[in-house]
Amino acid sequence: MRLRTSACDRPGFTRVRCGRGFRYRDSEGEPITDPDVLARIRALTIPPAWREVWICPWPNGHLQAVGTDDA
Repeated sequence: MRLRTSACDRPGFTRVRCGRGFRYRDSEGEPITDPDVLARIRALTIPPAWREVWICPWPNGHLQAVGTDDA
């Protein structure tokens, strides 16, 4: 699979806190329910302290996740 250029200023997935965990939404704001996509996102091990998380919609994107934290 060839690497694909990705940018966090383009549409992507987002993470929303839900109780003690997180839910993920696609670029239209709809919940992501596909088990394979959720497994890929969870495998990224995005730090829980990150806010305003952007997640690449493509598994071969060169940049997979971006977020901000207080550190």
